[in-house]
Amino acid sequence: MNREVNKGVELSVQKDMEALLAVTDNNAPNKTLRSMIAEELGLAEDAILDMDLMLTNAAPAAVVGYDRALVESARLDNLTSCQSCLNGLIRSGSLEHTVQMAVLFDNEECGSRSKQGAASTILVTLLEKLMLAAGAVEREAFLNAMLGSFILSLDVAHAVHPNHPEKADPTNSVRLDGGVILKMNSNQKYATDTAAISAVEAICRKEGIAMQKFVNHSDIAGGGTLGSILSATIPVPTADIGIPLLGMHSANELAAFSSQHEMDRLLEAYFCC
Repeated sequence: MNREVNKGVELSVQKDMEALLAVTDNNAPNKTLRSMIAEELGLAEDAILDMDLMLTNAAPAAVVGYDRALVESARLDNLTSCQSCLNGLIRSGSLEHTVQMAVLFDNEECGSRSKQGAASTILVTLLEKLMLAAGAVEREAFLNAMLGSFILSLDVAHAVHPNHPEKADPTNSVRLDGGVILKMNSNQKYATDTAAISAVEAICRKEGIAMQKFVNHSDIAGGGTLGSILSATIPVPTADIGIPLLGMHSANELAAFSSQHEMDRLLEAYFCC
C-alpha cells in the first residue's frame, strides 16, 4: 500500500518485520505461541520451561530455467557448502595418518562470536582433544599437526547479475555456471593467499574441475567469511571457496546445478589428497 516504495523505503525491524502466525476467532480465547507449541507436543503448557524458535522459509526448492539448469531455494547460502563438505567426506574414504574433518558452524549470519561460533575456541579445543585421544602426550605434536594441515572455507559468492553488471569487478566475470570460485581480497576479508590458491587450483587442474576467481568491486565493500576468522586463531593455511549465487541473503536464492556438481567433485578430490 506504499505507492512511494520505489523511491526508497526504510523498513523497521520492530514494526515491518513482525510475522503473521495465525488467524484467530475473536469469539474464542486467543491461543498463545506457548499454548500452540504445547498442543503440538502433547504437553501441558506449564511443562515448557523455555523455547528456542526461529522463523524460516518452508517452501521447497524448485528446479527452474528453460534448460532446467538452475535451482531456486531458500538458504542455498550456506546449505550448498554443507552438502559438498559432507558428500566429499563420505565419498573419500579414510586416509592413513590423516584426520579428515567437516566443521559446520553455528551463528555465521548473526555473528560468529558465540560459544559455538567460528570466533570461539571450540574448534581448536576439539582438535587438541582429538590429538590427545590419538595418543599425543606433548602439545608440540598438536601444534605441528595444525601447521601441517589445510583448511577449505566454503561460502557462496556473488555471480555477475545480468541486470547490474556494474556491481561486479569489470575484470572478473563470475558466471552462475562457471564452476567453483576461489575468493580473494587484498584487505583480508578472505583468507586465501597465493599458496592456498595454488594448492586448490592444482587439484582443479588435475581433476578437470571448472574453476573461476572472484574479487569484489573495488568501490563496494564485500562481506567476510569464516576462513579469515579461523585463520586468525588457528595457524593453518586456508582457502576461501564457494559457488556463485544470485540473490544472496534473499528469501530465495538462485544457483546453477553445474557449479554445485563441480564443488562436490572438488571436495571429494580434496579429502582424498
